[in-house]
Amino acid sequence: MTTGAARERSRVGVVVAAILIAGGCSARQEGPQRFAVSGQITFDGKPVPAGRITLEPDTAAGNSGPAGYGNIIAGRFTTYPRMGAVAGPHVVRISGFDGVPAGEMVEGKPLFAEYMTKVELPAKAATVDFEVPRIPVKPAKGAAPPGKPQP
Repeated sequence: MTTGAARERSRVGVVVAAILIAGGCSARQEGPQRFAVSGQITFDGKPVPAGRITLEPDTAAGNSGPAGYGNIIAGRFTTYPRMGAVAGPHVVRISGFDGVPAGEMVEGKPLFAEYMTKVELPAKAATVDFEVPRIPVKPAKGAAPPGKPQP
């Protein structure tokens, strides 16, 4: 093999490698199309200071795919980049905190028990607001009043 032919093969190899590497670094998304979801979350009429939201496809309603996730900051949330929600019916789970770090509770004390609701999401970016209702805690039947042990 001549030196010119070897150089030509080397150049071709570099070009092919560059094409393969560039193809592997594409922004193509695997799996179903996901859409950004954002909005406001309030509790007792006030913005939730800190927390998390999960948007899970409602399998009981025939939806499937990956869940969308986001953090709640000062009453607002936006799903993480590339972690939006698929279109269709979803079960939404919201955890809210007072935002005042206390020891291991970096988001503070819980404001309410995990709240669940359902929502239908479109096949495009969407803004959805949630009002977490204040639900009075009812003692279980036969439960002793708070602070008193059961017999």
